[in-house]
Amino acid sequence: MASITGSSRTRGVRARNRRTALIAVGITLFLVVDIALVLWAVSANRPDPSAQPAPVSTFGMLDRPSPTPTPPATTPAVVAAPRFLTVATGDVAWRSTTGACPSPGATVEATTDRGATWTAVTVPGARRVLGLEGVDSSQLRVVSAADDACAVTLSESFTGGQFFERYPDRLSGTAYLDAADQAVVHVNGAASTAPCPVLQLASTEQTTGAVCADELVQLAAGATAWDRASVPGLLSAAPREGGGYTLARAGAEGCEGIAIESIAGSIAQSQPVRIGCVTDTAPSEVTLASRGASVWLWSGTTTRVSTDGGATWS
Repeated sequence: MASITGSSRTRGVRARNRRTALIAVGITLFLVVDIALVLWAVSANRPDPSAQPAPVSTFGMLDRPSPTPTPPATTPAVVAAPRFLTVATGDVAWRSTTGACPSPGATVEATTDRGATWTAVTVPGARRVLGLEGVDSSQLRVVSAADDACAVTLSESFTGGQFFERYPDRLSGTAYLDAADQAVVHVNGAASTAPCPVLQLASTEQTTGAVCADELVQLAAGATAWDRASVPGLLSAAPREGGGYTLARAGAEGCEGIAIESIAGSIAQSQPVRIGCVTDTAPSEVTLASRGASVWLWSGTTTRVSTDGGATWS
């Protein structure tokens, strides 16, 4: 019996030892496999230095509008208008837009009631007006590029604009703008190049005045060089009786509207002097004309008349 019991004990010890060894081997294998898996995961997630970076998705960004900055508010600059106005008497005047050639012609109009109403005048063949002169209530001279050929000619009426005749030979006695070059002015048959693009003419027998952007220029009779005067905001100029010019300006200090000023005939050495201020008329395509103490102001569709040289207006 003793030997049987001892043998059983021996077998039990051996069985436990085998189980312990198997457990130890299993744990060791598990640890080995686990470490191997960790090392593989680290290696698999390590960035490849030779690989290109993956593109960043922009889905939904391309269609998203970029914010547009709001530009600062600006006031359009008011400059001299290329239009014509000529006064014949205290009540009668003529005006014209410039027009183009060979496009449809300019619009020429006449008034006999100080600008309260205007009536269209037909100048046959006139397409682009280059000069306008009202001699009196019945006589009007129009220099224009005429017909399809745009040839420059002078048309004259002695019937208040009812009938016209062409007198191209009389061009040498007038002042007018060149049809091709905005800086060229024709005076008494000779062409002269002004120092700036000319927008309006203000001519007399003694001098040829011209309005440019922010500048008044003048060519004296017999001279070859133009005098210049800087006049910021210059809108128009009209020759004054006895010399010099009446000016219309925008943005002048102390005048909320159109400032009326005068400048002496020696414009290069003179400064404008305030005469009046038109506060109830906006500066829009302003054109001045004068005859004696009568000064006319055409701005947009409004016509104003002064009988005291521009101090007060009706």
